[in-house]
Amino acid sequence: TFASEIASRRVHLVEAAAWHSSGTLSFATRGPATMGHVDTEGTESGDVTVRATTFDEIVRMLNLARVDFIKMDIEGAERHALAGGRETLRRSQPRMAICIYHAPDDGKVIPQLVLAANPRYRLFTRGGFQVYFH
Repeated sequence: TFASEIASRRVHLVEAAAWHSSGTLSFATRGPATMGHVDTEGTESGDVTVRATTFDEIVRMLNLARVDFIKMDIEGAERHALAGGRETLRRSQPRMAICIYHAPDDGKVIPQLVLAANPRYRLFTRGGFQVYFH
């Protein structure tokens, strides 16, 4: 659905996992759920290796003057992605909508990460499932 935006270079596809550091991740595709997950040990059968990068590196690579909006529902990796975007959060203060229901402490940890990067953020939650930053 973004073919014209990609052709005009207004949208750039980055084939990488959003993470707290660059490198590779093992992504397990098997388990009790139908969704995969990051295998930090890299030991599960059926693992797929993917490239990982940070928000801050993408902003530098694309030479972006600012970031306006970030939305995340990335199955528990939100805290890792935010840790890799501290400079972007500090400098651009993008509005954000982030899911906080994947880990029991997401509702506490995710706001702490964001406010540590930029204490000017104001936040509110919706039903304990999402937190909005502005």
